[in-house]
Amino acid sequence: MLQMHSFTKASGNGYMVQPKGFEDSTHPNHVCLLIKAIYGFKQASRQWYNTFTSYLVSLGFEHSKSDSSLLILKQMQANIFLLIYVDDILITWDTQDAIKKLLDQLNLKFAMKHLSEAHSFLGTQIKHQGPQYFLSQEQYAYSIIQQANLIKCNSVSNPTCTKLATIFQDNSVISDPSTYRKLT
Repeated sequence: MLQMHSFTKASGNGYMVQPKGFEDSTHPNHVCLLIKAIYGFKQASRQWYNTFTSYLVSLGFEHSKSDSSLLILKQMQANIFLLIYVDDILITWDTQDAIKKLLDQLNLKFAMKHLSEAHSFLGTQIKHQGPQYFLSQEQYAYSIIQQANLIKCNSVSNPTCTKLATIFQDNSVISDPSTYRKLT
């Protein structure tokens, strides 16, 4: 939803300039006041995060001290952990009743859908065995090895050099600074 207001320039307080191709020639100094974040705009993900986390805090969640995208709810016997990355959300809990209540509250305010048990999240594979979870980034590590063209390399028992080569061959991956930074 947009409302038009007359200002000389857009400020960072929820205002944006008129989009190119949609300028109002009769009111060229008007700007748009964003009542609701528009998906795809630069600040949309920040607005979504602020709106969503503010609602979670009002429900009793607290931000983790080590990671602001992790919110924790501890009530009596229930613990709920909610991890947010842009518009991806991972929720884990230890009490079924508490999560049902939370999901009902979230569905009142936000359009959400349950995608079943998580098998991966942000490149991390999640394997569930009984009461335990195993997290792995094997595919991520493999993709780095592929990018570095190290798939056909042989493993060694001692990774340190005992004999230094006298002639070093140029390595196109390592000699390209941008590719090298992507790998590290």
